[in-house]
Amino acid sequence: MRSLRRLAQRLSIGAIVPLALATYSQLEQPGIAQAADSGERAEEAAKRVDDALDSSLTLQSFDLDADGEGTSILLTGRVQTVLQKALAETIAKQTAPDFAIVNRLTIQ
Repeated sequence: MRSLRRLAQRLSIGAIVPLALATYSQLEQPGIAQAADSGERAEEAAKRVDDALDSSLTLQSFDLDADGEGTSILLTGRVQTVLQKALAETIAKQTAPDFAIVNRLTIQ
């Protein structure tokens, strides 16, 4: 979260990112409610991340994908803004906190 704030400050959008993240965290997201089991496979966690991304009103119109590989979840697809890219990563980290998130989303 701290790194997102630093990025936002560098991009002169400091007030927007915390607001977007706070708004998202107040929403009820089915994928976030489930805690990762200690032995959960990356593919299972990636499915939960996919579901959480699809549940986001901000991101559901984009074709985003989460794939599990080893101890990582890889995010791919296209978004329109840096904020959307950061939001997708935040959702993934909250949904699958036991996995490293590799954010390869591109901005159109």
